[in-house]
Amino acid sequence: MSIFLVIAPDLPDSRRLSLRETHLLQSAVGRELGWNVNGGPTFSAQDPQKMDGSWLLLRGLSAEEVMGRVLRDIYAVEGAWDVEKIEVKKVGAKV
Repeated sequence: MSIFLVIAPDLPDSRRLSLRETHLLQSAVGRELGWNVNGGPTFSAQDPQKMDGSWLLLRGLSAEEVMGRVLRDIYAVEGAWDVEKIEVKKVGAKV
């Protein structure tokens, strides 16, 4: 399996905070199953206290497989992330 970096920017009217508890539960399941390596919020350059998206390190066989997992996350399904702008890149990482 390879490691992929995912950058998922929020929509301007993101529902991030109302969905956060479910997102964190989904992330914990991914860690238990071994495909979620790490992740967290990204912050706005204009307002360093404001979350404006997410970064994730995920294991997968392909970028397509990883994108499929990302698109099933509640942040993607319920309107926190701007799914049109999500980036998935294979990276070199020892984890």
